[in-house]
Amino acid sequence: MPFRRLLRKLRDNTRGNFATTFALIAVPLMAVTGAAVDYTMALRTTGALQEAADSAVMAGAVLAMEGASKKEQRKEANTFFKGVCSSSECNLVTGKKVIADGKRVRMELTADSPISFLQLAGISGFPVKVVSEASVSEGHTKFVDVYFLVDISGSMNIADGKSQIKKLQSLFSPYDSKDGCAFACHEASDGTNATLEKGLTGFEVSRKYGVYLREDRVRDEMSEFAKTILTSPSWNARVGIHNFQWSDVNVIDPQPQNGQVQKAIKNLEFSSGGTSVEFALNEFAPKLPKSGTGDSTSDAKIVMVLITDGMTQDPDTGEYEPLNTAHCDAIKAKGATLMVLNIEYPDLKLLKQPDNPSVLKAKKVIDKIEAPLKSCASSGYYYKGDYAGSVSAAFDEILDGLKEVASTNMPVFTQ
Repeated sequence: MPFRRLLRKLRDNTRGNFATTFALIAVPLMAVTGAAVDYTMALRTTGALQEAADSAVMAGAVLAMEGASKKEQRKEANTFFKGVCSSSECNLVTGKKVIADGKRVRMELTADSPISFLQLAGISGFPVKVVSEASVSEGHTKFVDVYFLVDISGSMNIADGKSQIKKLQSLFSPYDSKDGCAFACHEASDGTNATLEKGLTGFEVSRKYGVYLREDRVRDEMSEFAKTILTSPSWNARVGIHNFQWSDVNVIDPQPQNGQVQKAIKNLEFSSGGTSVEFALNEFAPKLPKSGTGDSTSDAKIVMVLITDGMTQDPDTGEYEPLNTAHCDAIKAKGATLMVLNIEYPDLKLLKQPDNPSVLKAKKVIDKIEAPLKSCASSGYYYKGDYAGSVSAAFDEILDGLKEVASTNMPVFTQ
C-alpha cells in the first residue's frame, strides 16, 4: 500500500486508540521520509558537482598537450568549472582546491547540500565531498613506414656552412678553379695548384682534415630523427633507407629496430657521381607499397621523404635540368605522403671565380629548382634548408609533419 494512502487511512480512523497510534507512528515515519528526501537532494548535488569537476579537470589536462604551464592549467580548470556548473550547485560549494602536476589535474570540492526535513533534528546541511582527477597522454600513433630517399651524389659533398666552406677553400685548390673547393670538388688534385698532396678529391680532403660536410649534417639529422620515432613508446614506426645518385638505387627496407637503422645510416656512403632524381623516383615507385589505414603493421601508412638539392641531370647528356614533377605522381598515386627536403645551394657570392664553367651551368638552373620540388611534394609537406641550423630546423618540421600523418587525433585520457 502506498505510504500516503496508509497515512490517510490511519488519520481518518477515529476508533479506539487509532488517533493516538497514528500520531506516534507518523512522527518517525515523516522523519525517515524527510531524511530520504534530503539524502536524495544531496546525491543530486554530488552528481552535478562531480560532473562539473570531471569536465573541468579534463579541460585543464588537455592544455598539457599544448605545453601549457601548471598555472594555466589551474586557471582553465577553474574557468571551465564555473562555465558548466549551474548557479544552484556552484553556490553550495564551501571549498575548492585545484592541483596541476604536469599532465595531471586534480580538483577537490566540499559543499553543503540544503535540507528541509532534517532541520527538525537540528541538522543545518548535508555535507558533500567531490574529488576528480584527470591525466592525459599522447597515446600511440598510427602504424607508419617512413622511406628516406636520399640523394648521395657529389653535390651533397658541399661543406656545411660558410665557415666550413672557407676552411675547405683554404685547404684545397683543384686544378681548374681559383675558388678552392667551395662546393663539390669531384676531381682529384694533380698537385699543381693544390695546397695539399696530389691525388685527393675535395671529399677526401674533408675527411682527412675534419671539414664537416652537408652530407654529415643530413646523416646526423636522419640519425636523430630515426632514434626519436623508433625508441619513443608513443610511436608505431619503421624506417627504411634508400639512396640514389646517377643511376643506382640501393634499398634497405623499413626496420622497427633503431640499432639496424642507425647502422644503415652510418654506412650511408655518399659519392662523387651525378644526380638523376627522376631515375630514382621511377625506379622506386613500383617497389613502394600502397599506403594503408595505419591500423596495423601490415596496413601501415606510407611516408616517403625525398632529400635532394634538386640539381638533377639528364641521364643521356649530363646537363642540369629542373625536376619533371610527373615522376612524383606515381608515388602519390599510391596514397603515400611525399615529403620533400630541398637542400639548397649555398650563396654563389662565396665564389671568387663565378665564371667557372660548372658554376655557369648551375646558375642556369638554380632559380628553377624550388618550384618543381615544391610541386613534387604532397601539399603542405615541402621543406628546405641550406646548411647547419636551417637543415636541423627542417628535420624538426618534417617530424611535426609526420605526427600529422600518423596521429590518431585521439589523446588518451584517464580519470
